[in-house]
Amino acid sequence: MTKLLQRMHEELVRRNYAATTIRTYLHALTLCHRQHPGRRLDQLGPRELRRYQAYLFEERKLAIGTVGLHVAALRFFFVRVLKRRALKEELPTPKRHRRLPTVLSPRRSAGSLPARRTSITARCC
Repeated sequence: MTKLLQRMHEELVRRNYAATTIRTYLHALTLCHRQHPGRRLDQLGPRELRRYQAYLFEERKLAIGTVGLHVAALRFFFVRVLKRRALKEELPTPKRHRRLPTVLSPRRSAGSLPARRTSITARCC
């Protein structure tokens, strides 16, 4: 483990992050480091980070939640470990697509509800 990853690990432990979060964040940083051979993680700039995020979406075809996890790990590393707060703006969280609910026709909604034949007075009293 490199010194930077060790610092990241120590900071995550110090802040009492869960073991799975620690393992996942360190794995995300290791993948980022592999994508930039010959460069240390602390030497990456905003341009490289934007390209890496695009690489995760376009080439690796990762889901929005997975890319969000990578972004959270990188954000923690640059903002909390390296104290480079300016990079927080360069690492936006991916926008999740919201699905609209399926609207049922009156016929389909009536078919899914149980039929009740009781009067209002019978239920109230």
